[in-house]
Amino acid sequence: MDHPFVIRLSSDPQLFLDDYAIGATVNLERKLETPHTFSAQGVVKPEHPWEAGKISHPTVLWDPDYGKFRMYYTSRGLEEVTEGTGGYICYAESDDALHWHKPMLDMYQYGGHAKTNIVLSPSGEGMHVFVIRTPHDPARPYKAIFRKRNTPPDRTGRGLYTVWSSDGLHWSEPHWISKTKCDTPPSLIWVDHLGCYFAFTRAQSYHPKPSNYFRMTGVVHSTDFNDWTPKAAINLVSEADGWPYVQNHDIQACAYGGLILGFLTVLDIGLPPDHTNQKKWRWIDQMATSRDGWNWHPVLDREVTPFWTRALVVKDDTMYLTDREFNIKTLPVDRFVSLAPVDPAHDAILETRPLHFDPSTLMVNADVDPADLQVELVEESGPVVQYQSNPIEGFERDRSQLVQQDKLQYQVVWQGDKGNRTLADATSCQPLVIRFILKRGKLFAFSTTNLAPQ
Repeated sequence: MDHPFVIRLSSDPQLFLDDYAIGATVNLERKLETPHTFSAQGVVKPEHPWEAGKISHPTVLWDPDYGKFRMYYTSRGLEEVTEGTGGYICYAESDDALHWHKPMLDMYQYGGHAKTNIVLSPSGEGMHVFVIRTPHDPARPYKAIFRKRNTPPDRTGRGLYTVWSSDGLHWSEPHWISKTKCDTPPSLIWVDHLGCYFAFTRAQSYHPKPSNYFRMTGVVHSTDFNDWTPKAAINLVSEADGWPYVQNHDIQACAYGGLILGFLTVLDIGLPPDHTNQKKWRWIDQMATSRDGWNWHPVLDREVTPFWTRALVVKDDTMYLTDREFNIKTLPVDRFVSLAPVDPAHDAILETRPLHFDPSTLMVNADVDPADLQVELVEESGPVVQYQSNPIEGFERDRSQLVQQDKLQYQVVWQGDKGNRTLADATSCQPLVIRFILKRGKLFAFSTTNLAPQ
């Protein structure tokens, strides 16, 4: 019978944003990668009267069925900004994520304009939409969440709403899922392995010193997108991190394989008496991960992340990250963090937790010379203790070879007398530990696939 430290490896990439698959490391340092600035000027600008007040909070997706990038964002005209009311959900599309077109549609009018790119205008106000694709639900392949503000004097409509669409343009009537204070940009995800939708918004908690209510993170979830749980409050910032004067303002979540990524906007309001002076507040971008939507773990001890995004889009071998100002950065797929030797004069070692897996081939996402990374498979139970076990015969480090698959990934094989072996040939040895020995370069992720050995 396996002990609780043994895990079953899925086919999803095992990133090093958390320690889920990591058993032990030697001489390894984990670092956030630096993204490439794809566009620093804002890829979408205000052009029309209904955008003249402000455009904000873009969310982007790649639609393989439509063959384009699709963007949804909030706009307000000058009149709405002056009166403190209004809010429209607008649409743009692009072939390359750099050059965007706003199609003029005959869905919503604005002033004397019969055609606009407004695709959602619920009762004259909709803010901070977050759109996802849900191909598992072909009748409703596009789903979204947005909020209505606490607009004076009538606050009866405030809260969180969901809508769905069959084409990404024509949306259903809004469904009111939370009638509470939700005045931060929300986010929405479908987590396939949990069979559940999660929406993240604002919650509040009372703190006796100083006597006031402070921000926490609100969570609602649903299995069918129709019936949602009441909002529950979780705190992503502990007292050790500075709560209540340091608070999580919002979380933009993204389902990424078996991992849920959270891009956090953390608000440091300062200590009394300055905590009420908004001009002194500090906004900090951080990242956290979760595997169940409820329990979150900060990445690299809350290090400031250089790639905060409202919308993480993966197309081919590139990740596109869009920020609040419509700027876009890119990273190679799976390359959020790297593991690299601290002391290049000595080997760096990563050993996984004991693993179960389906018959498959081992892939590594790495920036290395193939001679600088070796891999061996190790018995889970050894004569002394775990990790002092012997390599499995035929899968020693000296037999390993990296076969390049593309510019990011290598297939790992082990040379044998009768041809190359793959991870599938060690299926009977489960559970086992994968040991990576890195001399130089960077290791970003590993995964399993059904590729044939090469």
